[in-house]
Amino acid sequence: MKKGKNLVAIGLCLALCYIPMQAAGYYVTKNVQYGGVNLYYNGSYQNATAKAVVIDETTYLPVRAFGNMLGINIDWNKNTQTVNVNGIANTALSAQAELQAKDYEIAALRKELAELKQEGVISSTNSSSSSYETTSGNDISSSEVSDTRRALDNTYSDYFSDIDLDFSLSHSSNRLRVNISIDDSSDYREFNKLSRSEVRNFIEDVCEFIRDRHDDIVIVGNIEYDNTNRYLYSFTYSKSDSLSYSGDSYYNDDEWSDDYSLQRIIDRTSYVKIDGYSSSIDVKEARLDISDSREYIQVRLYLNITDDMKSAWNRHTGEDNDTVLRSYLRDMAEDLYDETDYDIEIVLYNNSTRNSIGYYQYDDNEIYLYSI
Repeated sequence: MKKGKNLVAIGLCLALCYIPMQAAGYYVTKNVQYGGVNLYYNGSYQNATAKAVVIDETTYLPVRAFGNMLGINIDWNKNTQTVNVNGIANTALSAQAELQAKDYEIAALRKELAELKQEGVISSTNSSSSSYETTSGNDISSSEVSDTRRALDNTYSDYFSDIDLDFSLSHSSNRLRVNISIDDSSDYREFNKLSRSEVRNFIEDVCEFIRDRHDDIVIVGNIEYDNTNRYLYSFTYSKSDSLSYSGDSYYNDDEWSDDYSLQRIIDRTSYVKIDGYSSSIDVKEARLDISDSREYIQVRLYLNITDDMKSAWNRHTGEDNDTVLRSYLRDMAEDLYDETDYDIEIVLYNNSTRNSIGYYQYDDNEIYLYSI
């Protein structure tokens, strides 16, 4: 973690100017700048009420404001012209700041490590080569693809703390395809806690890493949760290094759709259950349709229907005959309703035939199942 080398002092100045100062019979001209200094503490911007002063490229900060930022009590005795430092004022804030500092430091070190590996300054573990030659266009050998995949795995598999990521890379036609997979359910839960900007920055870093090795070729990819075999994100990185997102909803490089948070709500439901059947029914795909004009949401869940559970399903055909399945669907609908206040309908499909096999209406808390 980098630390500033500026001195801390008490000082005030009213404008950017040159100040003539007299000492021992001669004048000295000082270049003084008031304000214009952005102060960050452990990576967080500090909006200090008193401004900094820069005199001949040396930065002076108001000691009381600086002490408050660090959680230290500062007292000024104007009669004796004395600054009194009284120790830590808020240990809770200090501990929180330390944690934030560690997170900031870890992220910075990871980025620095990725850059060093990418530049060949240090070697990647299990990589067949610590250096590489950048390819151009479609002329990429299988060994070069393998080297890049290993480098991706070594550099980015632990990009996020508490989330393990696996990478695969293939070359076909005029594009490179990268698949980023999440295997463990606990990793998937942690991934869903990430902010939009965190995911976007990660995808950009991965694409830029590949671009440094393989120029003038389109990069396409997905982030996938293996337990449901469905894509969480799909993305394309053009030859001109423009990043776009696609899938059930469309996201571009500058603005993410408001539907994103709703899609993540339905993605959290990876399975449902029905009364009288001990096994879970996997949700193979979940789609979201939103009509803002009608304030209406329809969710389409595609279920993995097996022969051994059809008889259990058919015992509940008709209206309002399965309280267990209804409970699962109600929980999902309540989360969507909390975000929008819209009317919500969940339609169930047989994933193999794509036929509708039931629906749930949140407003009336009613479920209806068809025979399969």
